[in-house]
Amino acid sequence: MLFLLASHNFLDSVVFRHLLTVKYRSFWTLSGSPSLMTHPAIARIAKASGLTAAQTVFRFAQLKGVIPLSGTTDVTHMGQDVAIENHSLKEEGLESSWTAVKQILGE
Repeated sequence: MLFLLASHNFLDSVVFRHLLTVKYRSFWTLSGSPSLMTHPAIARIAKASGLTAAQTVFRFAQLKGVIPLSGTTDVTHMGQDVAIENHSLKEEGLESSWTAVKQILGE
């Protein structure tokens, strides 16, 4: 990266700008995180937020800058996956649950 900044090469500049806009897209957000999906802290946050555990994990991913890709063929689940962007996760009174999730995520 430092080379890209110092080289002043047009192509390097284009590549560097592209790298700044790259977003991680996770296809295995749910099936790749079985322990997170069933964690009691996720269940508490989901219930308080009026969401499913899957929606809560998807929203956590979005909040971390990850674009979760849904592989479902179920129309209801697809609607829930897409709608999650318009929901917020409740924080008030759930500090210990948030702390637990952040520890799991390595924050």
